[in-house]
Amino acid sequence: MVMEYCVSELQEMMENVPEKKFPVWQAHKYFIQLIDGLEYLHGKGIIHKDIKPSNLLLTKDEILKITDLGVAESLDMFAEDDTCHTSQGSPAFQPPEIAMGLESYSGFKVDVWSSGVTLYNMVTSLYPFEGDNIYKLFENIGKGHYVIPDSVDSLLSSLLKGMLEYDGTKRFNVEQIKHHE
Repeated sequence: MVMEYCVSELQEMMENVPEKKFPVWQAHKYFIQLIDGLEYLHGKGIIHKDIKPSNLLLTKDEILKITDLGVAESLDMFAEDDTCHTSQGSPAFQPPEIAMGLESYSGFKVDVWSSGVTLYNMVTSLYPFEGDNIYKLFENIGKGHYVIPDSVDSLLSSLLKGMLEYDGTKRFNVEQIKHHE
């Protein structure tokens, strides 16, 4: 496999800045590219299932590249919807439907959720859900209670709430994210 050269990954960049987060303008720049990339993948019937900062690389021109499709799923060309039945992504980025052990779920909404966790992490240096072990983490995700720090402005908070909506059927889709204020 041949891939263009990327100079860094978002996770590494965040770890190397004093506050371990990006200013909102910089997070916005990368987030727009992430959503455009997801729109492209979803348009091709591909569900990434493991969106997180360490799977987002940057070229020297600061073009974001979504990488590591090791657990991605390609939908059947004739599939009626984006229903998935398996999950193998990183635990901290999994939505409630996976944490609660549902047998099927919307694959596109999984990518939206993990993108929301990624954005939350980029602007706060935190994760919306934590746990000492995977069981506690999934229990906390399953409860769906998280706090957006007061330092996050209201528009960004609104976007995060839409992306981290507990009910997958009410969670934003890529189009709603792109048109959010």
